[in-house]
Order: sequence, then C-alpha cells, then structure tokens
Amino acid sequence: MLCEQNAKTRVDDAFARGYLSPAMRDWAMASCISAQPSFDLFIEKSIPLSAHLFQPAATSTMPPGFAQNGGAAIRSAEEIAICEQLGLKPGSLLD
Repeated sequence: MLCEQNAKTRVDDAFARGYLSPAMRDWAMASCISAQPSFDLFIEKSIPLSAHLFQPAATSTMPPGFAQNGGAAIRSAEEIAICEQLGLKPGSLLD
C-alpha cells in the first residue's frame, strides 16, 4: 500500500509539472510501482509536454516591413493611411 501511495504521489507530481498527459497516467502508475528508478529516470530525461505553452509568443524582432532603413522605419501604406486619418505623424503608432 505504501508503494502504491508513493507511486501515486510521484505520478501526480509529474502530471502536475506537465511531464505526463492524462493518457499516460495508468502506464506511469504501473511503471512507477514496478520499477520506480526507471520511472524517475524517464521523468529526469524528459521535458514537460506543455513546455511550449510557457514560451514567449512573440520574438524581439520586428515584423516584416518595420526594418530600419537609415534610422527610419519603413512604413506600410496601411499605417500611413491610418496616421493620416487620425491626424498623426507616420511612425507615431509604434511609440
């Protein structure tokens, strides 16, 4: 019983940290009960399945069309039109 409780604790922890999917729970319990060192090694060598969810969605690079050109950003026709309609200087949308 203690072995089963220990396995449940380890599996629940691995699940909570994103190392196991719901479909892996039964396999993980059986693996942890029968060969705990192998289960621990599996978790140690794995990366969380949901790790990509915690990565930044945007990069630090500017989108195409905003590359610097001699110190001034290249403006799209849409940006220029919006600035004109709002009475703003082109480029002020980025500030």
